[in-house]
Amino acid sequence: MVGSVQRAGSDVAVFDVDIIVILSHPLTEADLENVRALGGTITFEYQTLPGYAARVSDRILPAIRA
Repeated sequence: MVGSVQRAGSDVAVFDVDIIVILSHPLTEADLENVRALGGTITFEYQTLPGYAARVSDRILPAIRA
């Protein structure tokens, strides 16, 4: 799930991670907005698979998995 890790700001305990999310339902704008509302950035929307790639703080991963 994690493609790369980068430090976010001066707090070394927080990392930005690149993730790929494959959904069990067709991708909707609401799925993308949920990630954006948590502070994530959508980097790619898949056309053939129901999913997306995003850069997020490692601290919001549990909320994305929920």
